[in-house]
This record gives sequence, structure tokens and C-alpha cells, in this order.
Amino acid sequence: MPLSMTPPASRKRRLWPFLLLIALLAVGAFFLLPSAEQGIQLQNVLKQREEAILKAPFAGAVQEVYLKPGDTDLPPGTPAFSYNVVALREELAAAENHADTLAQTLPPAARALAATPDAVSAAMQERNLLAAQAREQAARIGLEAASDSLARLSVQAEALRARAGRGEARQADVDDMLKRRDAARLELGNAQSGFERASLERHKQEEMLRVLVDMERSLASENTALYRRFTAYKAALGAAAGLQAALGHSTVTLERGGRVLGVDIKPGDPVSAGQAVARLDVLPMPLRLSAWGSFPYGSVEKRDVRVVLTDPASGKEMEVPGHIAEIGAEGEGTVVIVTVEADEANYEALFATPDADIRIFIDK
Repeated sequence: MPLSMTPPASRKRRLWPFLLLIALLAVGAFFLLPSAEQGIQLQNVLKQREEAILKAPFAGAVQEVYLKPGDTDLPPGTPAFSYNVVALREELAAAENHADTLAQTLPPAARALAATPDAVSAAMQERNLLAAQAREQAARIGLEAASDSLARLSVQAEALRARAGRGEARQADVDDMLKRRDAARLELGNAQSGFERASLERHKQEEMLRVLVDMERSLASENTALYRRFTAYKAALGAAAGLQAALGHSTVTLERGGRVLGVDIKPGDPVSAGQAVARLDVLPMPLRLSAWGSFPYGSVEKRDVRVVLTDPASGKEMEVPGHIAEIGAEGEGTVVIVTVEADEANYEALFATPDADIRIFIDK
């Protein structure tokens, strides 16, 4: 029978397989291809790394070294090495004795000036004194106002209490007035403390101005020996202060975790300030992730994204915010560089699970 003469029922039987195939392809495309509503998901994400040098913060002798070449996945705050505390204490005692010896060769004004880290010129100090005097005057006005307020409320409270005794006022009004008087008494105490602090500061600024004037007069007389002693004393004070701070930070820790590439010190070694003591492979800050996607270049823009980490052992997921910082073309796809804000929680999340599966979601 010619095709043109095929009955309608027969034509329907021949067409239904093609219709079913089209429907299956449409469903598969819906679930497998990212739509405008679904956005774009990036996989094969790599954490960019960089080499960092750990330096000694100050000079001293090494007591213990806690890092070993090859150590991996060390978190931030891991102890790296420690200084010899006994040697630091001995150096501190020697520095303080040296400063005390130099202090005996200086007039009181010079000693006070050298011990003041924020010392300024006499002209500048005059302005500081004027500001302190203005603060003291304002505090005095506040104190007088608080004293007047307490006196007024005390008189009113006693008068109201007398009226209540004669049945001319309510006890509730008396109680309210007494509360206001007590609050005024507390305010007066605070105002008194504030005035005392302002007066003490004004006196301190006056004394500093006197010291600066005396010292500038001494140096203006071209007394070079005095100036040399003054600078030596100031340097000795700085050395002692540095050693005192070092004692409080005798164990050096890693600011950023990573993998130890090499260690250049051993127990007993002397180190100088700024000396390189170890090399590490670390995550940069801010954290940077590179990813490739098979979508056309130009289809995404710099914007915020979601970074999802999955722990392969537990399957637990954690999401941290990210931002597309760079976009580039590669082959038939696009490479994006995503930065993650380097706060402690995000850093730990990306670093604590080095084998975590990382996906980046560019939502639409």
C-alpha cells in the first residue's frame, strides 16, 4: 500500500518511538545541562599555593626546633621554634644594668625625655598642655554642675519628706525624689573622678613641657657630650624593652599553616633578627582557588560565588563565601580565579581537610 494511503492508526504507531526519544532527550538535557536558573558548577578546583619564608623575629639563641622537613598540613599557630629563655633573661639584666649606668650621667630632664617614647618638641608640647588644660576646665564645669544638682535635689527631697510627714505629699513621690538624689550623688562621684584624672593629666603635660624646655636648652648649648650620652641611654632603654617583649614571645609560631620544605636552624644556633629559619609551602592570603569550566568565555563576570567543601571521610559539607577575581579563556572553556576572604574560619575550613572535594557554584 502506498505510504500516502497508510491509515492514520498505522502512522501513529510508527511515530511514537521518535516522540519518546525526543522526550527522553529533553528530560536528560534538563537534568544534565546547567540552565539559567541552575547556574554554573565548577569542579576540579585547585588551591593555589606559594612558598613562604619564616624569619626570626629577634636575635637570640635557639632552644628547641619543632619543625621537620616534610611536615605537612600544619595548621596556623603551630610552634616552629623557641628561644633560650635563660639567655634572654641574662641579656635583659645586662641591658638594664647598662641603662642604669648611663642614666647616672644624665640630668633628670634628659632621663625623663629619653624614657618618653612619644616625646615631641617644646612648641608641640605647649599645644598638648593647652588641650589638657581645656579638658580640665570642662571637667571642672561638669563637677560644679553635678554638685549644684545634688544640692538642689537634696533640698527638694528633705522638703518633700517634711510635707509627707504632714500628710501633704505621697510617700511614692518621696521615694522617687530620693532615687533622683541618689543618682545625682553617683553622678557627682563620677564627675569628681573625671576631674581628678583631667587634673593629673594636666600636671603631667606641664611637667613634660618643663622637661622638654630644659633639655632643648641643654642641647642648644652645643654640649655634644651630653647629646651622645642621651642617645646612648635612649638606645639602651630600647634594647631592654625589646628583650622584655622577647621574653613574652619566646616561642615562635606559624602565622600560616602549610608544608615544611626546609629548616635551616638547630638547637643551640644563634639567630639574628630577620634571619630566615625555615621555608614552607603555604596557602596564600587571601586564599586563591583556580577552576576550569566548559562554558564560553564571557558568560560569567566578576561576582560573589559559593565555595562548597566536602570532607571525603565524613561526607560533611561546609560552605564559605568567595569572589571571582580573575577570568580567562583556555581552549574551549574558561578559567576563573576565586578568592576566599582569609578570616580564621575560612582558612581553617580550606586547610584542615587537604583532600576535600571543592566545588564552586556561580548562582544565577
